[in-house]
Amino acid sequence: MAFDSTKYEKDVHNLWREIKSLQDYSDRQVAMDLFCRSESKTIIPYLEQVIDSSRNISEIQTAMKGLSKFTENQEVFHMLSRVFEYEDSRFRKQVAREELLSSLMDNIKHAAIIYISGFDDSLVNPYLRKHHQDKSYAVRLYIMQELHKRKDALATAVIEENLHDGNERVRKEAEFLMSLY
Repeated sequence: MAFDSTKYEKDVHNLWREIKSLQDYSDRQVAMDLFCRSESKTIIPYLEQVIDSSRNISEIQTAMKGLSKFTENQEVFHMLSRVFEYEDSRFRKQVAREELLSSLMDNIKHAAIIYISGFDDSLVNPYLRKHHQDKSYAVRLYIMQELHKRKDALATAVIEENLHDGNERVRKEAEFLMSLY
């Protein structure tokens, strides 16, 4: 039997509509997880919708995980990297206190770094260096560790800069990483 790509594309579209119509949170999450297991690039535009418009952190992280397998696709890298451009206001209604909002944003940025780490160094390293001064100490810490792990040529400059960071944990990690050189 021959593979019918048009039929498959239509099936993916119908499956996506069905997932979006699910009212029960756990059913929707399970369906999203299954949808994201597909190795077909036809899921990319649907997951991009989640990255760009969802206010549900769990859904966004599932979409990032689903996209992360397409490491040869630069457009997917840029989709995942857009997470760093999220505005706090997008999630403000979901959290009761400001410090929770900050933590939520840190977690989603941390997840984005994990999911983009499978892409080529020529994409990831400049991106990490660009964001190494993030306002979150946790994100700064993880970026510094990731650049060191990737043996980025410019990682030393980032680590040296972090020796003077305002956060003690970042400074101590920078000292430790410098001792490894």
